[in-house]
Amino acid sequence: RKAIAEAATECNARTGFYSDQPLAVSVIFFLHDPSQSGGLVGVANRASRHLIDKLARAIGDSCTGILYGDDAQIVEMNLSKLYDDTREAGCQILIAEK
Repeated sequence: RKAIAEAATECNARTGFYSDQPLAVSVIFFLHDPSQSGGLVGVANRASRHLIDKLARAIGDSCTGILYGDDAQIVEMNLSKLYDDTREAGCQILIAEK
């Protein structure tokens, strides 16, 4: 959450984005495959390892007060997980006013 808040602060400083309007949020999470690092095995276990609702909650909470006043402003959220061991784990976030 700290890394997300730091990135949100940097985005706000660079763009001046802050909204009090309803928002649509799209997030792609780039994750390392736990089955490749001695963790859980198989697609079902892999999917349960990174619960997408908990990842989304971290985004909403971390950006509150930085990019928008309250995560209750989010009226639409599109979430995707991409398992890719060739890139650094993280996420790409797009926030737009509705």
